[in-house]
Amino acid sequence: MEIISVGHSIHTKPFYTDKRGGLGHYIVRLQTDGACRVVVNGVTHRLGPGDLLLCRPGDSYELTIGENAGPSFRSIDYFLLISAEQSWFAEWWERYRYIGQCQLGLDDDLIAMWKLIRYEKRRLKKMDPVILECLVHAFFLHLGRLISEGKRSTAYERSVASGIKYFIDKRAPDKLMLKEICAHAGLSVSRASQLFKSAFNQSIMDYVIETRLTMAKEYILVGGTTLEEVAYRSGFSSYIHFSRTFRSRYGVSPSDFKKTALSIEERANEPKPLQ
Repeated sequence: MEIISVGHSIHTKPFYTDKRGGLGHYIVRLQTDGACRVVVNGVTHRLGPGDLLLCRPGDSYELTIGENAGPSFRSIDYFLLISAEQSWFAEWWERYRYIGQCQLGLDDDLIAMWKLIRYEKRRLKKMDPVILECLVHAFFLHLGRLISEGKRSTAYERSVASGIKYFIDKRAPDKLMLKEICAHAGLSVSRASQLFKSAFNQSIMDYVIETRLTMAKEYILVGGTTLEEVAYRSGFSSYIHFSRTFRSRYGVSPSDFKKTALSIEERANEPKPLQ
């Protein structure tokens, strides 16, 4: 795998790229501000904020930024130029190659992963190719999920739902009420619940519980805290509530889960017999 270029561009002056002879690599391009015109294999795409474009080697590609724009314009995009032969990448591209252009919206997690890839790429001599490939793999898995979710909702709905999800992720241990979460999104409870359900196929409060239980499992696996402490640190009002919810979701009690995790760790740390 070769990352040819990764990062983001800010254009305040006209810009033009001519690759009508055919690309030699894959391109993933997300417009985040302003607009541009891209002609791919003779088809014109006009990209605005949240528009994703996928191109592959051999595609005729022509990019124009600032066409007929006034003296003060701005166009911002994130880009990834990659050459890869890994089987997982070939499978991913075969699955999503028909997308071409789609309205993805602005996903904070995707952009954060873009920045991580850029950072690792720029480490130069300290760059670890294994870490880089893992980051790229995670990036495309997340991108695929966003594309799939996008089929079920509009860009506005995805943006609102993602904002609610991000709010919960950051505040899951706090005392969260459905009314408070929806007010943060600036919507009524019924409207916010509808948008979230459409985007993620689960209710807002179910996602709150799922996030808290995931945190609890991580605390248990790390160790060093009692189950009562795990319950409160994960946002549950009492250990009884936590235990009932945990058993209902995973089919085992927190204490049984902890015993199993410790047993696995002990077996892993046992000295191996000499051959």
